[in-house]
Amino acid sequence: MKLLFISPRYSGGIGGHAAMLANKLIEYGFEVKVMYTPHIPIKNLKNPSFAILSSLKGLFSRDNYDIVHAFNIPSAFAMRFAKGKKKILSVHGVYGEQVNALHSSTISTIATVAESNVLKWPDKLTTDSKATQKAYKEKLGLDFEYLPTPLDVSKFSKIPDVKKVEKQVVYVGRDSYEKGIDILKNIESQINTKSIQRKIRIRL
Repeated sequence: MKLLFISPRYSGGIGGHAAMLANKLIEYGFEVKVMYTPHIPIKNLKNPSFAILSSLKGLFSRDNYDIVHAFNIPSAFAMRFAKGKKKILSVHGVYGEQVNALHSSTISTIATVAESNVLKWPDKLTTDSKATQKAYKEKLGLDFEYLPTPLDVSKFSKIPDVKKVEKQVVYVGRDSYEKGIDILKNIESQINTKSIQRKIRIRL
């Protein structure tokens, strides 16, 4: 089976998930091509430039695939133009809400409008978050397949030792449920420590 993976990047977050999934599929004998596309490294232009340039790649490519798998909304434009028997779009969190937390209201409005159209293109929608699955069902009446993100636990051995502080909990990430902040908030009352300090990165 021949697959095409499309992602704005292949590290961190959904990009890291795409890279890990591609590597595991290759290990099991699948033919996976990973589309790499440059973008303009300027705020508010990264995603639009990626969407345009990756779409051109998909449009002019002569390759045909059994499955074209796009990761996150900006990748869906290239997915639409790439040649494949089936199209899949995976999202981690509600895209419009993510953009609203990181950018201006104008950019957020454009992203939300694009999102509602893009989600109609694939043959199958997937997410690794039950909260995201529920949100899209209530917001747009869309059915997402819930597929938990696998972890390659062998990579844990590569993490260097760090000085451990007893009863310390550290969270670094955006204040949104797809990052797991809801889990941390729910268990805070059960954490046996003298004080709790939480630092949340809201804007990148």
